[in-house]
Amino acid sequence: METLTTGMDDPITVMVSYHIKPECEEDFKQWVSDITQAAAHFKGHQGAYFFRSPDRTSSQYIAYTAVFRFDHHSNLIVWEESNERQERLKQLQPLLEKKLQYKKHEGMEFWFDLPDIPPKTIPRYKMAIVTLLAVYPLILTLYTLLPLVLPVGMPKFVTILISCICTCILMTWFVMPFMTRIFSSWLFKDA
Repeated sequence: METLTTGMDDPITVMVSYHIKPECEEDFKQWVSDITQAAAHFKGHQGAYFFRSPDRTSSQYIAYTAVFRFDHHSNLIVWEESNERQERLKQLQPLLEKKLQYKKHEGMEFWFDLPDIPPKTIPRYKMAIVTLLAVYPLILTLYTLLPLVLPVGMPKFVTILISCICTCILMTWFVMPFMTRIFSSWLFKDA
């Protein structure tokens, strides 16, 4: 298990890669439902997202990735050490083709993860530069396009909210993975 040094009060994002035996996929989906419901009852749990990873699936296994968040590292530890989680991990074992890959990320480090590169600590100034290079053109584009598609007279706070939602979605799933790949040799140099 890869654990980055973190403060106990920092928000934390955990990514888990699962390689499921093809014949066990339906059982895995039920397991996902069970563990998600169990985790939701723990203090600080901010959500869990499971999705199939077709680009990492083979004839031997079906790849899934989970992303879940806790408001504080200390609350994550309570979940990780709970009997509820330990029991469900035991139930998962017969469904797995490969060992779990488990990574923890603080703050913006989640945006700078490449599946093919072992997790490393990237200097924060590099994260800030790449984030600025991603956010600035995105905000300029949204500032130009949103007035063309939103109704005339839309309250400014609603327009800003829609812009923020679009920015967060695009940054998390499209822009930052793309920027991380483009700048990977610089980001991960000496990291």
